[in-house]
Amino acid sequence: MSTWEFKDENDGLDRRLRDAGLDLKHPRIRKYVELCLAAQDLPLHLEQHSDSMVICEGGVHCVVPLEPASIPGRVVVQWDKEDCADMGLIKVDLLGPGH
Repeated sequence: MSTWEFKDENDGLDRRLRDAGLDLKHPRIRKYVELCLAAQDLPLHLEQHSDSMVICEGGVHCVVPLEPASIPGRVVVQWDKEDCADMGLIKVDLLGPGH
């Protein structure tokens, strides 16, 4: 499942799984659906990498919305990697760095 952006009220998780040929009555598929639905409303910040850097010409604040991060002296970029790439920016996600 690549996204929660369903097209209409009939385009839900169960329909996508059924269209993929999965048996919604299978215990593993039921558990998968349960976990997906439980994770659906988690805050986005729990899913993000702990650090990233954006490389662009000029000041990043001129092209990307920023907000203060929970770590003093750092900011949060409101765009993901694909959004940055669409704007001609480079976003490098750093996995597991120390603070």
